[in-house]
Amino acid sequence: MNLNKQLDSHIAACLPETYREDPVIKKFIGAIQESCDLQHKIQGQEVRDLQEVAAESAEAKEIFLANMSHEIRTPMNAIIGMGRQLSRTNLDEQQQFYLETISKAAEHLLVLINDILDISKIEAGKLNLVQTGFRPGEVIDHCLQVMKHKAEEKGLKLVKKNGPGLSTIFIGDPYRLTQVLQNLVSNAIKFTEQGSVTVSCLVQPEKDKKQIMMLTVTDTGIGMDPEFQASVFRKFTQEDRSTARKYGGTGLGMSISKQLAELMNGSIDVSSRKGEGTAITLTIPFTVGVAADIPDTQMAAADSSILKGKKILLVEDNEMNRLVATTLLNNYGAVTEEAHNGAEAIRAVKDGFYDLILMDVQMPVLNGFDATRIIRQELNEFIPIIALTANAIKGEAEKCLKAGMNDYISKPFGEEELVNAIAKWLGKEPDKFAAPPLPEMKNGESPRLYELTQLEKIASNNQSFIRKMVTLFTNQAPADLKEIREAFANGNLATVRSTAHRMKPSLDNMGIESLHGLIREIETWDDSHAPNDQLDKKIAELSHTISLVLDQLKENVLADTNQ
Repeated sequence: MNLNKQLDSHIAACLPETYREDPVIKKFIGAIQESCDLQHKIQGQEVRDLQEVAAESAEAKEIFLANMSHEIRTPMNAIIGMGRQLSRTNLDEQQQFYLETISKAAEHLLVLINDILDISKIEAGKLNLVQTGFRPGEVIDHCLQVMKHKAEEKGLKLVKKNGPGLSTIFIGDPYRLTQVLQNLVSNAIKFTEQGSVTVSCLVQPEKDKKQIMMLTVTDTGIGMDPEFQASVFRKFTQEDRSTARKYGGTGLGMSISKQLAELMNGSIDVSSRKGEGTAITLTIPFTVGVAADIPDTQMAAADSSILKGKKILLVEDNEMNRLVATTLLNNYGAVTEEAHNGAEAIRAVKDGFYDLILMDVQMPVLNGFDATRIIRQELNEFIPIIALTANAIKGEAEKCLKAGMNDYISKPFGEEELVNAIAKWLGKEPDKFAAPPLPEMKNGESPRLYELTQLEKIASNNQSFIRKMVTLFTNQAPADLKEIREAFANGNLATVRSTAHRMKPSLDNMGIESLHGLIREIETWDDSHAPNDQLDKKIAELSHTISLVLDQLKENVLADTNQ
């Protein structure tokens, strides 16, 4: 009820109607009502002002995080990268010890940076989970393998206990599950001076294609007071100052773990006694999957010898990062030239030939996004451009692809990651970077629109496996197309983009080169920059081409099978 309605109610209750008609009293009541109206408007404006301030604050926080990610990761890239190069030189035992100490400190700092970014993304509701098939047993084994050396350094036993009935394959987010489990095991090792750390896995029987997994990490460490157990999941919380000084950390790990568990529809429970150890149980429900749900990750390492003699333009405003990249690339025989900003990069491309461009994103004068757009539109449509960015905020990869870049690498990058990315794109023919025209028809026959070379390589030419993959594609593609068309008709562009993203690996595996660029356009479609009638035409083109491909696959690959 607003102020005027409250006033009318009080006047009706307290003042007889005959008095309310008196001119003096009516004037007095009118003045009060005007005052109420003014107060109501002021309150409404204050609410709107507060909402605007909150929105501006959220935007400022996002910009701050992006900038801090860039500013911190840039020197971290130099420290870690040059450390790797130094490790290849001849060092005596003491120098090797110093280098290992520096490297461990850098890696620890990177973990803290990622923690701060993760908690911010969770609070902003911008941390999304993937849904993919994975093997839970492999996740547990990998986590223990990673943590094994930390336990051995402290003389601790790292034990695994698996109960019966664990499904071979789950559907969920294996990366976030790994993150939570590694954090729990790492904490257990950190706070245990002697004894053991045990990871136990129990499951409830499968029901409605779901299974609840309970992972318990038990240690024989310092334990916790009952009072602290109630606050262990609060941000920036440690039991006391002496704990923080002795063991380090931000106090964010447990808060992140709890929030990630809840995002996965699970929970974390703590049981502990001071001086007697701690047991933390992670409980998460997963959908039970099948072998076909496991994504294909068998990617052969690119041939790094292809870098020898190749001319690479490195566009980077930070001197340390230029030194890291050029030192690394020179080891592989690449010829590297440098530009300090996007404007210099454009001049360099105008004046000379390059096999590939490594493009930093955040630079003075002209940033990497704008420089890439100009290069694509005015200078060179086909040259591969790989983004190098220290911005770990969600959406960065999409921005790079929209600007016309071919690939994306986060700093600090690993040597293998960078070299493989460069070698992969150098190994492609120039006309493969854009969607090529359909081949001409010969002798009245339809051109073959697919190429199974990549699939044959993955399957080691196992024809039975190839037919199975083709069958899965012919069954799934029509359903995906229907989902895209219905989503577009309903104005649900988010579903259009996500379904296109899901289709992309299948189209690549089938070697449908004519859709290479088209599916990526649909995947990254931005309706604020292009009218949706253009998207409608692209969806129609996608449907038409896939229809032709399905007919060819059924005729040429599946014709001799009893499907």
